[in-house]
Amino acid sequence: MSSEKPPETALASTSAGDSPVVFAAEEEIFVERELEDEATSPPESLTTPERGDVETAIVPSLTESASDHEMPLIANFKDHFSLPMPSSRIRFRSTRSAARVIEQEDGQFVLEENYDSDEDEHEVSIKRIEDKSAGVSFLRAIYAVVTAFWTGFLLIFSLQILLFLTLDLAIQLGITSKQDPNYGAALGVLCSFPAFVYGLASALVIAGAFISDVWRGHFLIRNFAFRKLKSTAVEWIFFTFFLGLPLFVMGCLMLEANENWWVIGGSIWFFSIFAFFVIFCFNVIFFEIHACRKVMRLQYTDDTDHSCFHVTLKALMLRQVARYSAIKYVSFLSRGALLNSEATDKLGEENMLVETRTESLSLLAKLTMWKRLSTNGGLGLYEDIQDSPQQVYTIDDARDVRPFMTAQSWSLEKVFCRPKHSRYIMILSGAGAVTRAQLRSSFACSVIGSFLMFFLLLSFLVYLDMGYALVGFGIAIGIIVALPSFISTFKLYRTGKDLIFAKRAARKSAPKRDKSIDRNDDLQHIDSFRRSNQASEAVYFVRENFRVTRATPRLCWIMFVLEVAFGGIWPLWSLLAVNNLPLALMFILISVVTGLRYYFNAAIVLEETGNLDMIDDQQKNLSDRAKWREASRLSAIIGNITRGRSRGPWMAVLGVFGFIVVGLFAGALGTEQVVNAETTSKTSYVYLPDFHYEQQDSLQYPTCQLSNDLGLSPLTKMVDYAYLAGVAYRDVGATQAELDGWFNGTALDNNALVKKYRAAVNLTSEVSFKLITFPDKGNFAFVSIRGTQNNWDMLTDVQLWSAAKLMQVLREALPFGSIWTPIIPTLIKAITKLESGNIQKISFYKDTTAFVETLLELVPANFSGVAVTGHSLGGGLSIITGAQTGVPAVGLSAPNAMLSRKSFEPPITVQALNSKTFNIIPDRDVVPQIDDPAQNFQNINCNTATQDILACHDSTRSLCEIMFTCGTGPRPAICQCVTDYGYPEPRPYEWANRTFAEACASAMEGK
Repeated sequence: MSSEKPPETALASTSAGDSPVVFAAEEEIFVERELEDEATSPPESLTTPERGDVETAIVPSLTESASDHEMPLIANFKDHFSLPMPSSRIRFRSTRSAARVIEQEDGQFVLEENYDSDEDEHEVSIKRIEDKSAGVSFLRAIYAVVTAFWTGFLLIFSLQILLFLTLDLAIQLGITSKQDPNYGAALGVLCSFPAFVYGLASALVIAGAFISDVWRGHFLIRNFAFRKLKSTAVEWIFFTFFLGLPLFVMGCLMLEANENWWVIGGSIWFFSIFAFFVIFCFNVIFFEIHACRKVMRLQYTDDTDHSCFHVTLKALMLRQVARYSAIKYVSFLSRGALLNSEATDKLGEENMLVETRTESLSLLAKLTMWKRLSTNGGLGLYEDIQDSPQQVYTIDDARDVRPFMTAQSWSLEKVFCRPKHSRYIMILSGAGAVTRAQLRSSFACSVIGSFLMFFLLLSFLVYLDMGYALVGFGIAIGIIVALPSFISTFKLYRTGKDLIFAKRAARKSAPKRDKSIDRNDDLQHIDSFRRSNQASEAVYFVRENFRVTRATPRLCWIMFVLEVAFGGIWPLWSLLAVNNLPLALMFILISVVTGLRYYFNAAIVLEETGNLDMIDDQQKNLSDRAKWREASRLSAIIGNITRGRSRGPWMAVLGVFGFIVVGLFAGALGTEQVVNAETTSKTSYVYLPDFHYEQQDSLQYPTCQLSNDLGLSPLTKMVDYAYLAGVAYRDVGATQAELDGWFNGTALDNNALVKKYRAAVNLTSEVSFKLITFPDKGNFAFVSIRGTQNNWDMLTDVQLWSAAKLMQVLREALPFGSIWTPIIPTLIKAITKLESGNIQKISFYKDTTAFVETLLELVPANFSGVAVTGHSLGGGLSIITGAQTGVPAVGLSAPNAMLSRKSFEPPITVQALNSKTFNIIPDRDVVPQIDDPAQNFQNINCNTATQDILACHDSTRSLCEIMFTCGTGPRPAICQCVTDYGYPEPRPYEWANRTFAEACASAMEGK
């Protein structure tokens, strides 16, 4: 060897009395060198004392002879691209011994080879070393929680975009009575849904990969996100964004005694993760496009034109062909001896079990075979290639994803939770074969698991007291979902049972063992095959895709023009037409990025070729590590992001949410209640002034008597506000009679004044409210706002409070999620910035606030004061209006406003919510659990069955609970509290001359 080369450094570990063991440190590209004499001893080492008597030495490495027989076997092991990091090779003093270190997220796998010179044998042992301290786990947990919070915000952001699109659609159709219909703009808004759903789902897929990578040690970020930087620089960048900068800012703020140190520091932390995520996304998208162009150039070598324009056209055409051509799906089970794990699909046809073969063709695919569409005398849109179908591979085929299921790796959860088209290779005989008990358990697990799912679903529906129709529908859905898995498991069991039973017969015919030896039969069976040289026989699922009709260039270009026109240009024009510039800019960003990833898709090319070869002639001289990096990067990005399995679930989540919102919208569109704010209930209470409830316990509800500081309000009892909240639902013609029965003629319904106001300001929204005054009490005015009565009211609930509720769910789902509470109002405000001006105009709280402000202008000339109340949606509007105008507000079962306070216009302060609002919250009522409550609220009981999840939201039930516990005072008892809600009968006054039952029966007959 040349003496001019600098020596390689090595690490040696020695202990007292032992010879040092030398490990050669390998650089990124390993270079082998020869020694003239293998016995040459290493020079003196430079040692550094460590704990105990162990020393670490840095010495020049030994080099081996180039003779092949002297090289360790594992030196020739090749890293597969599925590894998160390339393995490290370590050379021992003996030239025939070495080790291979494979990094994992929480440790290492070490393949250590030792050479026995006496026996002339190589022995390779595999051991796992845990290399993850509590500190590392803690830091990764922090990183994962922060990124999970960011991902949760991204999901909420995505759902809110779909909600805003639906509201814009409703406005353009004119059902809000705010403007004339604009059907062209409405159709354009509707056309923007696919781009938003696909683009936002893709962003969530990347975010999911981002969280996973951060938790596992950021291998993807370290190797691929910053490809041009050294690993040391990447680690420092990661540390700065994820921990260093936020903590430094927090420390500086605490030194300044800034009380908002966490709000500011947490916000910086959040936006640091956002910035890093943007960089991560940019790298992923850049690599996807770059990989597409590179794979196109390598795989289609018949094209001599490798210009950017030509490759772009080729990629676009390939995308369209893959999208619009017809595919025939062929699936079957294959059984036989294995050549290797990557050759299973190639041998599948040879070992196919004919009875398990199935073919399927979608209805749309069958339509493409219509002769009128073919190139043979038709419109020339499809080319029939059924005589020579073209196989289309999957990404798992290209990535060689074929996990083994052996006796050691088998488990019940793997069997039951495996994917529908599982690619497991189940070993049935030979080394590693599953046992008879395991195969039987696989089938039994599928049966029992499916039964438990049905049983649990049936029990839950019965518990909720659902009807027989809904119970039957739920069971049918469960059968449809579980049946494919059950059938697949049964086929697997039927395929493998003959092998299992054959092995059983062989064991029976073998000489009997000594029964005194207590050994497990299955383990004996496993060990015997492990020691044997018998080839393993396996069964595995094969799914092949064949293109039977091919889209012609004419169809491809027609569909491309339509996609750009109806999926891009028209929606963008519509969003600009509806005065929603923020959402239009968001659409431009999403559609451009989605379009690039959709049309320049390396996964499509890989599905055509079935391999991950990215090494061309100019790169053949690259090191093995560089070649590994190219393939590993492509496999990780394509498999986990471009074709990530989470895309389907994310699209399902967004689609279901959009379906629910659109369903509410369609229901609102199809009912006259949408345009009639006066639609209310004609039911009325039956009042019995001869009966009363006495207060049960003064400490149970300390707020039975509210504060006297209610703006000179003549009403100070909680029961009166609960009653007024329910009056908003009463029909106009029955309201005054109801008020007379409760307040004994002292309250007045000012319906004429409300109508006059609505006409004066041209108030045509669906918000409904009543004005109730007390002439003998200074004409004090109470505004009672109606709650949710129809689908349009539900849309308003979703518009105002969905972001807050989703943020609550995210906060509860994350460990220590409450630490993000101070910055949640700012994030909700940022989301609402995407609302168009038209959406903001139809916010109900703006109308109620404007009405209360008009009343305040008439104080004290016409009114001595103003207060607001309401139930459900009406209660939430009353809290917002009360905080904005500074008047007392009492809500019953009302959604709160603490988290969403900054999203309203004008924003609400914490002080206003704590000093001017009060919420009555029944147990198990889900509506007042929306958003965080302010300082003043009262929890009350709900006397209904636990499974009745809607009954506790009933305003009358809550009124009866307050009457029973706080007492009726001067108010009459109500018959419905006993007859409909099961409360005890009230006590009669001394002048009463009949029983409660007689009084109720008489009063009801009179009605």
